[in-house]
Amino acid sequence: MIKVTKKHLGNFGFVLLIALMIYPPTKIYFLRIFSFSPSVIVSENQMTLEKTDWQLKGLNTQDVNLNQLQGKVIFINFWATWCPPCIAEMPSMESLYDSYKDDVAFLFVGNESWETVSAFFLKKGYNFPVYTSQSVIPSILQSNSIPVTFIIDKELKVNVKKVGAADWDSDTVKNLLDKLIKKP
Repeated sequence: MIKVTKKHLGNFGFVLLIALMIYPPTKIYFLRIFSFSPSVIVSENQMTLEKTDWQLKGLNTQDVNLNQLQGKVIFINFWATWCPPCIAEMPSMESLYDSYKDDVAFLFVGNESWETVSAFFLKKGYNFPVYTSQSVIPSILQSNSIPVTFIIDKELKVNVKKVGAADWDSDTVKNLLDKLIKKP
């Protein structure tokens, strides 16, 4: 008979925790718990979006070109339905979108079909606008990983670039958006 010691229980608990962090449903839960508010880039380090001729096809909304959004605060998120960190941050993004959709241009960009996105939206209850890129993504917005999110001010300066999941419905993000919206 095997004698169970505290060390055995500790090892079992550690293995169980790792397993839960790998298992997709609980992995999303852990990602959500450990997602914090993104950092704002200090003004002297902010890059300016120079190329704005970027055509986006709306999957559940009108097509748009980034040129049309100059003079607005822009929130851009690159995501996918199969991406656990993307899924983890979606509830906070949906909440932020619901609060700021009249004052901020939201661009949720992916490369999946509307059928895939629509099924995901029906299951999760999301309603934000989804786009696919129809032309070359401006280099300042290109990334090798998802999710990646940008908050761009009216002067096309990147105030936030966050790779990975974050809490987008935080006071930090809301205060930044309020400040950027009021700025002439």
